[in-house]
Amino acid sequence: MDTIKTQLILGILILALCASFVSAVDLTTDKVKLNVDYNNFNKEDMKSISVATDAFTITNADSTPVSLTITATGLPAGYIAESKTITVPSGNASTPGSISTSLNINVTQLKDSGEESIGSIVVLQGATPADSAGLVQETKSMLDLTRVSVRYTDDKDNAQDDTFDDKDEEFTLDNNVLAGTEVEVTFRIENLFDKDYDSDFSLLEEVILTINPSDDDLFADNFDEEYTLDDLDANQKQELTVVFKTNDEADAGDYQLELTLEGQDGKNLEHKIEKVLNLDVKRKRDDIRITKVEVPSSITACDSSFSLNYEMKNFGTRDQSNVGYSVYNEKLGINENKMDIKLDKYNDADNSWRKNFVFNLPEKITPGTYILEVNAYYDRDNIIDTKLVNAVIKACAIDDTATVPEQNQSGPSSVITTVLNTNTQPLNTTTPNQPVSSSTVIRTVENPYTAEDFVFGGVIALMVLLLALIALFIAVLLKK
Repeated sequence: MDTIKTQLILGILILALCASFVSAVDLTTDKVKLNVDYNNFNKEDMKSISVATDAFTITNADSTPVSLTITATGLPAGYIAESKTITVPSGNASTPGSISTSLNINVTQLKDSGEESIGSIVVLQGATPADSAGLVQETKSMLDLTRVSVRYTDDKDNAQDDTFDDKDEEFTLDNNVLAGTEVEVTFRIENLFDKDYDSDFSLLEEVILTINPSDDDLFADNFDEEYTLDDLDANQKQELTVVFKTNDEADAGDYQLELTLEGQDGKNLEHKIEKVLNLDVKRKRDDIRITKVEVPSSITACDSSFSLNYEMKNFGTRDQSNVGYSVYNEKLGINENKMDIKLDKYNDADNSWRKNFVFNLPEKITPGTYILEVNAYYDRDNIIDTKLVNAVIKACAIDDTATVPEQNQSGPSSVITTVLNTNTQPLNTTTPNQPVSSSTVIRTVENPYTAEDFVFGGVIALMVLLLALIALFIAVLLKK
């Protein structure tokens, strides 16, 4: 029994002794942040900048004030931390005394943007560590999206324009986006380094913007997700406009565009910023669209007709029983229409309608550009979509391969000129007894005299005239 009492008393003494070594000092957080902005390098020859940590709190549960030393350990090469002494007021276990403080650290341009552990904040009571917390550097990106502007069409067919600044991590459009319409996003991108800092270190290169949709079905297949920008000097701004079309087949719902902008400074450090653009895609109740209207590019005035390939589709949320179309051009005598087509709502099997029209061309049509007005209707007489398509009618092709034989120097020469209708083949003049069609005209011009014949005739005429003058002169003398 005495042995048990002795062991009990010894245990109580050991617990009391251990309790005496438990510190009453507590650093109330396990992570202290150091926010570093390299824009504070504002002189060309600056090697480091002084940055204060976020404030942190130290408490004292002892009944007497306690003097502490605060410093940082395990820092990267070139970093220098101050040591500071503070006194924490007295308190007790239920209401400890406390003090809020921070620590200054000299940092160099050494880290990529983002968060990285760089050491520890240590609280010393005398030479004995009383508590500690991790030290994390949060480096601001010197490459920034200072403004994002979005132009789009909402589900009421109204044009919208929303603008966001760089303080927002997420952008949400004020209105819904109409499926199958264009969205134009303009990004203002800026190098945030101070213009007076060493240009070798502040130049941002290999700047790339990546747009990653939460669902690949949001865009058409040809959407380009990555864009390369020019290098940016300190304080320089640049704008990039990206235009994309929401997929005609995209389901209604919420989508996100993950925006990632990254580049590299003169010390090969990465600067990166990420934001999110939220958009809600909707469909209208009545939404008939002309999805194709095409005419051939090779229409001539000698053609008797031309074709027009037409397609329309129901993108709306209700079945349509009185859909119509019209194609009109007064000069070409075209006035085609129909108003009782049925189209099921979007996502059903029969929500599109196609037709290949053939229109006759008037005789003696003048070459030129003729604008065809093509409309789509719902509820018979409500125009919901209009397209203007150019029908370019060219002049008839002319065959200018006329045959001109070489001149025969020893006899009369001849020239044969052949005029062909453009719808016939050229006449083969070397084939005897070839029949000549009514559309082929041959004109032959004969020249029976050579140039020497004309000269010889002129000499003879001159001699006759001279002899006549001599005879007249002799006659006058004889009369005298």
